[in-house]
Amino acid sequence: MGEHHPVSALSNFLKLASVLFVGNSLTQGNDLPLMVEALAREGGRPLAVETVTYGGAALEDHWSRGTQERIAAGRVKAVVDA
Repeated sequence: MGEHHPVSALSNFLKLASVLFVGNSLTQGNDLPLMVEALAREGGRPLAVETVTYGGAALEDHWSRGTQERIAAGRVKAVVDA
């Protein structure tokens, strides 16, 4: 098996122009999207970050609230289920 290189994986991820974080209050409360945005900026690779969070939400809750329509709109290059 190949080696796992978290730094290069993060570097490849940050080459993307925009990311949508889908999560719950833990995602928002811990500022995960803003931390990733700051890391990208500091690394010289600006990243547009969007979030859709609902307190206590599971992935199926996002589905029932229409988050998939936002994904399908195609404005983001990647989606992170945080």
